[in-house]
Amino acid sequence: ELLKRREKREKAELALKSAKEEGNVEEEEKQSKRLVRAGTKENEDCIKLLTLMGVPVVRAPCEAEAQAAALARAGTVYACGTEDMDALTFRTPILLRKMTFANAAKSDIQTMDYKKAIRGLELT
Repeated sequence: ELLKRREKREKAELALKSAKEEGNVEEEEKQSKRLVRAGTKENEDCIKLLTLMGVPVVRAPCEAEAQAAALARAGTVYACGTEDMDALTFRTPILLRKMTFANAAKSDIQTMDYKKAIRGLELT
């Protein structure tokens, strides 16, 4: 996964450089957005905004998917929304994928039911 991310980043960097050389402002903007990384400040800003909006925020002590799966198993939340499949390893009852705006036009939100998946794969 990290290798894939690194390769995508390198590809975007090359495309950005090419767009700058060609003077293609639209492509330059597109590639620049692909290189944005959220840091501590951005995370804190999001937490502050969510808090101001009245949205509860949970800070995971370790793995975010593990925390989300625990909340889902306890019935505190309906599901765990993530693009990573590793939430299933933490036994989240329901996993939701493809929830980003970027995917909105391309596909529907995917729902995976942990118990059905385990039964379907004949695992215990």
